[in-house]
Amino acid sequence: MWKALLFRHSRPWQLVSALTGTGLGLLLLLSSIQVYLNISEYLNGGDINQPRYMVINKRANMLNTLFGGQKGFSAEELDNLKKIKGVRNAAGLTSSQFKVNMSMEDIGMEGIPQLQTELFFESVPAAFADNSITDFKWTPGDSVIPVVLPRDYIKLYNFGFAPSQGLPQLTESMVGLATFRIRLKGPKGQANFKGKLAGFTERVNSILVPQTFLDAMNSQLSGIESGKAKVSRVILECEGAMTGDLHEYFTENGYETGEDVLRNAKLSALLKTIMSFLAFIGAVIVLISLLGFVLYAQLVINRSTYEIETLSRLGVTSREMITAYLVYYGKLMIGLLLLAIASTWIISSWFAHYLKGKGFEIDGGISIGVLIMSVLFVSVYWLLQGISIVRSIRKIAV
Repeated sequence: MWKALLFRHSRPWQLVSALTGTGLGLLLLLSSIQVYLNISEYLNGGDINQPRYMVINKRANMLNTLFGGQKGFSAEELDNLKKIKGVRNAAGLTSSQFKVNMSMEDIGMEGIPQLQTELFFESVPAAFADNSITDFKWTPGDSVIPVVLPRDYIKLYNFGFAPSQGLPQLTESMVGLATFRIRLKGPKGQANFKGKLAGFTERVNSILVPQTFLDAMNSQLSGIESGKAKVSRVILECEGAMTGDLHEYFTENGYETGEDVLRNAKLSALLKTIMSFLAFIGAVIVLISLLGFVLYAQLVINRSTYEIETLSRLGVTSREMITAYLVYYGKLMIGLLLLAIASTWIISSWFAHYLKGKGFEIDGGISIGVLIMSVLFVSVYWLLQGISIVRSIRKIAV
């Protein structure tokens, strides 16, 4: 009963104004963070912590064309790439230093051609290989080489080469049934192997074989020791989509990568800038509204000076009155926070549904980061409100 006396001078319209301002700012803040995380997750391939891979090379110029030679990456340049913010690791792609002829053996299916072509091999360290590719190993003495093809190659065959030659299309599983005859020829000898498809990759647009095989054949057929071959391309493991620092470094040093990677980097930077700005505006609104809410509670306490002094004389302790105020405003803030979280979930789900209609697969709902921010907000509010109420009550109470 005595608790009602503490709130006799509360003005409903002032309380509603304070709650509305705080709620709108909190909704803008949480929604901005949620959309930012959703977009970052989409740009990072479904997992905001999942590494991204990109292959870079040095830009070709007229001097290379006229005087021959290729620009390679030195060990110092590789070390510098590893030091760039956002780059977890970097390694050179090893290229075959010998001629490669590969032909497809008959797989026993009518109409399937026995293709033959001159090509090249490359390899990447095991740490950079696709996790989905299994049995991608070779040891000296093995007669079968596991080969990984870019997924784009089979698309080029099915929708480019096959229609022009009147050949049937091939599925990935059909290609997986085939074996290949591989003939290698270098300055110091020749070698013959069989090849077996180990899988397809979208990480590196090249024909990949195990690093151990390529090192052994470069040494055996071309006399190039392991690790001594010129590095013409580099694969980078990055923390996410390309950052502005990385893009600037590429431009300054004449490095280039796929245009789609550059477009995604610019789009990512633009979207993150916009969402960061909105989150900043939301944070400012929340801070101002939060201080207003704290000042409103301070005003209510100052208006209730007579009631607080009377209750203190009647035996109600300062601790009990402080607890009453904290519980009352705490319930209001928790209710407001739950409403903001529910509204953020609705906005996030609607946003994901809207983008799905535009061809973007983005998950809706609430992320852990938003919930953590919500807990942090309540903690800061409780701290500020608690300090304000304790100081005010102790000044008034006898």
